[in-house]
Amino acid sequence: MSGDDGYGDMNRPVVKICGITGREDAFYSISAGARILGFIFFEKSPRYISPSHAAAIVSSCRKRFGDDAGYAGVFVNAAIETITDAVSTAGIDYIQLHGDEDNAFIDGLRKTLYSAGLDKCRIIQAFRIRDGADVVRARSSMADYVLFDSFTSGEYGGTGQGFDWSLIREFGQDHRLFLSGGINAGNVIEAVRSIHPHGIDLSSSVEREKGVKDKKKIDEFFAVFHSEAL
Repeated sequence: MSGDDGYGDMNRPVVKICGITGREDAFYSISAGARILGFIFFEKSPRYISPSHAAAIVSSCRKRFGDDAGYAGVFVNAAIETITDAVSTAGIDYIQLHGDEDNAFIDGLRKTLYSAGLDKCRIIQAFRIRDGADVVRARSSMADYVLFDSFTSGEYGGTGQGFDWSLIREFGQDHRLFLSGGINAGNVIEAVRSIHPHGIDLSSSVEREKGVKDKKKIDEFFAVFHSEAL
């Protein structure tokens, strides 16, 4: 795995914990080993947080942890102006597009980010996997990273449901891939060994309830993740 984004190492994937809504959960997640925190800027999500609230958490984390972690904002079919405003307000490093955005949208977003002096912000495009056709679409993505999640009708991530990894087994060897969808302490070793992702994305598997993280589950995950078995 390449560590050129500054948040990983050469042996293990980056761990991203998404759905952060409070400073305590943010601090605990980074201390445990998360290297990217995700904030949901989709108002219909039970894990929604405003960009201004996220900005306060990001600022506190950077004061405490320096450059140990990066920060992502998750958007679902948001307007480009809405995204750039949130990036500027929250001070995030990654834009995660989790809706129906296409390459034309990504191209327009990049141009707007460049004009606003925000071009260092990297783009993650999520694909909710139903079958091989979704994987084919992902291969042509213009995003910096691709994220694979499970498909649940009417839901845009955070369901805790897995999908058939055999559809993407070779993908992570050639692309900068984040793997999501039901990753937990019980299957992370298999996920890393079989898919070789750049990153692992966690949300509901380390929650007590939607939007509230569970310290015990976080500890259990990282105990396995940092073990010699991986």
